[in-house]
Amino acid sequence: PDEPPVVENTWEGAMEDWTIPGIIDDAAAEAYGHEALKWDPRKVSWKDVHEFDACDPAKLTLPTLVIHGEKDAYTDMEKQRSLFMGVACGDKCWRV
Repeated sequence: PDEPPVVENTWEGAMEDWTIPGIIDDAAAEAYGHEALKWDPRKVSWKDVHEFDACDPAKLTLPTLVIHGEKDAYTDMEKQRSLFMGVACGDKCWRV
């Protein structure tokens, strides 16, 4: 597959995940934005997010951490539960 373009991360870019009202308070979103700019100067490309659907959790044999935000607007708890339960590695952890 083609490499995504290298795009510099900006304040607006770092904050765009928090545009859904009520998923995170302003102070936490701003703290995330500052850390994202500090540690990740390259903007993530979500152009091919459908590729995550090809993930086969039964092939995950390394220690795995699944994280789900209790107000996550992008995926539901049952999908995360299915992912976690399907991970082959016994060394796994799921946090909400």
